[in-house]
Amino acid sequence: MSGSRKLFFCVLLLLSFAGSTGYASAALPAAGKVNETPWVMDLSAMPSQWQAENTRARIIIFRLQRNHDNYALLPLNVFINKDYHASLYPEHQAVGVSVCPGAASLVVTPGNRKHGIVGLAQGTNAVTPALQAGKTYFYQIAMDESGNAVGRWVDDAQAKAVLASVKVQAHTLSRVEGHQECPSASYMLNVSALFMFDKYNVEGFLPGATDNIYRLARKINADYQSINKIVVVGHADPLGDWQRNQFVSEQRARTVMNQLMLAGIPASKLSARGVGSTTLAITDCNKYKKRDDVIGCNQPNRRVEVEVYGVKNAEQSKDGKATDVAFDSSVTK
Repeated sequence: MSGSRKLFFCVLLLLSFAGSTGYASAALPAAGKVNETPWVMDLSAMPSQWQAENTRARIIIFRLQRNHDNYALLPLNVFINKDYHASLYPEHQAVGVSVCPGAASLVVTPGNRKHGIVGLAQGTNAVTPALQAGKTYFYQIAMDESGNAVGRWVDDAQAKAVLASVKVQAHTLSRVEGHQECPSASYMLNVSALFMFDKYNVEGFLPGATDNIYRLARKINADYQSINKIVVVGHADPLGDWQRNQFVSEQRARTVMNQLMLAGIPASKLSARGVGSTTLAITDCNKYKKRDDVIGCNQPNRRVEVEVYGVKNAEQSKDGKATDVAFDSSVTK
């Protein structure tokens, strides 16, 4: 290989690596200075890129920006369920992601500001709607005049009209797993119906908590002809220290897992994990001033989800989609 060809491939490798980090901030100008279009590698959109799979939901995130905006050249980094997905520049760019049905965490942060890179922890969590399998959702993002990331959900007709002239961004490497197994059903247990406030073990159970969990176990056993695994996921509200929230979410998930085991679910099928307050169902509770009001508002964030992976009985399925309804007031699909 000639020296010039070696140099070309070395430069290409470095550009690919910079793009895969998702930030590539070294090549960006300081905030408020618009000099030239940054390096991008965009693709023309095809209809298949906007279509969802039968068993998964699809989110299309797109960015439109006026060229004279102060922050026009700064990327917006997109995180899905805490994993980096892509960085969108303002030249009418879009990117798609395939996710499991149900609510997901969507965080958008500016990639470079006056004080350097802004990462996941500094972003605002925009919880998705309850995503349905086979359906596509559209989310528009931009930067406001202060350099903050803003976004809104857009209806299909409006989004598709815009996307007809939007390029698909393809120069960063997503960390989001687009083909992971999705649960056949997910049941939510409201923590406020199980535990006393800030409690996480059996001693902190409220009256009726054990009965609720046992009824859920009976329903799962009745609804499935085979079960591959059951994952119990604990969630906490954002109040207090994040380390404490992570601990409480893990312990609540373990407590529910152990109760499901006692109720007859094989231990070999069960696992538990906590996600702290990283995946909130409600994000605007800071609008309240009184602590009691804030605690009450955050009730949906204090939850335990039971994800079931397996094959449902024929009468529980229709056209490949689960048909479960609410189990009771504290357990919903």
